[in-house]
Amino acid sequence: MPHAILLPLLHSLQDLLDSLRRDQYGIGIGECKAAQGLLLRVLEQDQPLTLPPTAEDDALRQEAEQRLQGMLGALLCRNASEQARFPAHFQAWLDEQNGSAGFRPRGDPTPPRTLFG
Repeated sequence: MPHAILLPLLHSLQDLLDSLRRDQYGIGIGECKAAQGLLLRVLEQDQPLTLPPTAEDDALRQEAEQRLQGMLGALLCRNASEQARFPAHFQAWLDEQNGSAGFRPRGDPTPPRTLFG
């Protein structure tokens, strides 16, 4: 199964973690390593979590994104408040990889970074 979508997410994971830190999530070295390890295991095991290379099958893509969001959220969120805010951070991270405008919590003036820019 191609890793055309998941591999760029692995390379941009720090963007998601930085966004969570700015929103007062307790993201330290342990959480960074755990999240990176999760994405690496998915790649190594060739699990069907890998997103399809095109958007033609939206149902499969959305299911894969939801599963990834659930797994990362379980690793990175410490309480119900963080769990409630996590989907916005996760979706902004995905949107950023697709060239869309990203979510910036608490009026953060820093524009979202792009994968190659």
